[in-house]
Amino acid sequence: DLMHLSEVLDETLVRQLREIDNALLILRSEYVNNKPNLKHTLDLLRQGHLKNLDVNVIFVDRHGYVEMSDLPGTDSKVYAGDREHFKHFSSGGPDQLFISDPVIGRLNKRWGMQLVRPILDHDGKFLGTVVIFTPPEQLTQFMQSLQVGSDTVMTVFSTQGVMLSRSKDIDKLLGSRQTPEQLAEFPRNQNGFITRLSALDQVERVIAYRWIRNYPLLLLVARPKTSLIAEIAGEQRLLMALGAVVSLIVGGSLLILGVSFRR
Repeated sequence: DLMHLSEVLDETLVRQLREIDNALLILRSEYVNNKPNLKHTLDLLRQGHLKNLDVNVIFVDRHGYVEMSDLPGTDSKVYAGDREHFKHFSSGGPDQLFISDPVIGRLNKRWGMQLVRPILDHDGKFLGTVVIFTPPEQLTQFMQSLQVGSDTVMTVFSTQGVMLSRSKDIDKLLGSRQTPEQLAEFPRNQNGFITRLSALDQVERVIAYRWIRNYPLLLLVARPKTSLIAEIAGEQRLLMALGAVVSLIVGGSLLILGVSFRR
């Protein structure tokens, strides 16, 4: 059931994002209240909220320069004030988890997304940002542990239709964008199905879509229409076979019952 699978993936993705967001909230609290303890706090988070996640943590000061990071040899002269997340929060954007489009990290030189919270003092004054940088495949990597068909693909898009993560071929498609017409096929704040012919491989797929609650993301779970038809046909054949077996059992039981009655 493609819709049920999309529900499971939705819940797992939200759980992962919540763990990262909780780590950001803890780190910014330590930054404001106990900055010398940040390294110890981060070590603890890597055993808890960030366990088994391939992420880097960066603190950007109020002027837009990297103040500290868990990456070795961090240059404090690296400027991040032109990043979208910094401009968003420094201009008064709401205190919510910000998820960037894919970017090249200026410290680790890798593609990834920036999951960000603003750092605010006790009076709400902007002090900078705390960033958790994660590779694109991190958001969909958990799907590999699930028992799903090899032709089933999970994709995560931003609300603007930019591809953020994909369970397959992410290196070829990262950052590609849905057209406004394509994005309009997925009504906001709704869940459902569509069938679409892929412009990439000309394969017709059935797509279950879900807008992720509380996060600015669109989740798609797609499978070739031919695979679904074959699976349904197989289930129908199995049901017919089971029905035939049940009929034989019932018929045999009635025959034995009839013979016993005559005796």
